[in-house]
Amino acid sequence: MSGTRSLAVLGGLAGLLGACAFVDLLDSPKFPMFEGSTGGYMSRSTRERHAITWTAKGQAKFEMPTGGFAIMNQGENLCYFRKKEQCIALGKQLRKMKIENYKIYRLKKDGTVIFMHPADGVFPEKVNKGRVQVNGRPFTIRGNPQQSELKFTKYQGKGYEADPLTTMFVKARVMAFADVPNLFALPQPNMDELVPAEEVDKYTRQEYTTRMMEALKRVQDDRAAKAAKSL
Repeated sequence: MSGTRSLAVLGGLAGLLGACAFVDLLDSPKFPMFEGSTGGYMSRSTRERHAITWTAKGQAKFEMPTGGFAIMNQGENLCYFRKKEQCIALGKQLRKMKIENYKIYRLKKDGTVIFMHPADGVFPEKVNKGRVQVNGRPFTIRGNPQQSELKFTKYQGKGYEADPLTTMFVKARVMAFADVPNLFALPQPNMDELVPAEEVDKYTRQEYTTRMMEALKRVQDDRAAKAAKSL
């Protein structure tokens, strides 16, 4: 759908939604034949509501997400619901009936109409080149962190809210702490070969630094020799 056509559709829908805002929805010619139910549209949802539109080739019976059955009109249909999830539930029914041209909109209190689903014209489960991933996690649910791994972080007690970067960091930290031989990878010289504590005053800072570097070099040479022998 081109940008101009999208604006035209949104503009027309905004006018239709605005015109129906203060009338009985059951009187709308686009509303399916519905006898009503106790779990239906609430007056409070005039603050923010959702609409679903679709085109049907003929009349067909379907179940309303709020309870009860209705008969869709031949041609254009329009339904209002309190929640977006109710529109999506109805959309799943329509897809089983080979109706895939439905669209879901959000109508704000000020009359602003927002196109919600399918946002880029393609259903989420289908591949669409250039689609930006939202709330994606680069691992399975098994890779989520344990509560103990998030201690002293802002996600403590809320492991399900941890972002992927934090999750991978705490996992790497656990693996690093488990790798004891490499936990302190820096060379550890024999302190007895440096300067005894009782003789510290006999050496200048330069002499002390020189002996420290010599001890570190001996450790590195020993490691290099062991690595060469293991090959």
